[in-house]
Amino acid sequence: MRRGPNSKEVSSLLRKRVSPPLGDHVILEKFEQYLHLRQLGLRVQAMSLIREFSKQSAALDFASRKHIVAEILQRDIEDLPYTLTQNFLEPTLREWTQNEPNDNKAWRWLGFLLKGPEKRDCLERALRLHPGDSAAQLALARLILDGAEYELHEAPKSFLGNSIEALRRDLDRVESYVDSLSSQPNSNELERRLALARKRLVSLPGQRSSER
Repeated sequence: MRRGPNSKEVSSLLRKRVSPPLGDHVILEKFEQYLHLRQLGLRVQAMSLIREFSKQSAALDFASRKHIVAEILQRDIEDLPYTLTQNFLEPTLREWTQNEPNDNKAWRWLGFLLKGPEKRDCLERALRLHPGDSAAQLALARLILDGAEYELHEAPKSFLGNSIEALRRDLDRVESYVDSLSSQPNSNELERRLALARKRLVSLPGQRSSER
């Protein structure tokens, strides 16, 4: 059985990392090291480091925590670990939205992290503050389409009139985002999903004549 690297070998690997620096705050060096260990497949060492990073970051002043959160989330890194999200990113973003409620970035990023109704609330708040925020538009469009696809697939005969109208308004909203996101590579995905959702909607009993 192949043994994992010891602490000295891990330190050597970290010195050889090729990832670009994340920012000028000294503690971000530790997050960069976490990303490098994860890339190497050293999960145990990576998780140990991210727990330490989360704990140290959470103890910093608000301005420093804001800076670190922004440096991490603007990179659009996939699969951020639960311990980082729950113990540092989400609490800092919630404080950010309370301290600076007119900063759309905080609402957008909080919307990225959350699930359920609060996710949509945060994304919509971000778009009220900055209607042209393409990242928030894309996230909200995908969220709406996820919900529409589930509802139209699971229980198409149980829709009430007001539910249908609400869904139609949501799809119209997605269409407006598709237009503004047309220059981005994600627009084809949204157009395809939107067209399919509209097709399913118009196939509901009594809807063909009322659909535009």
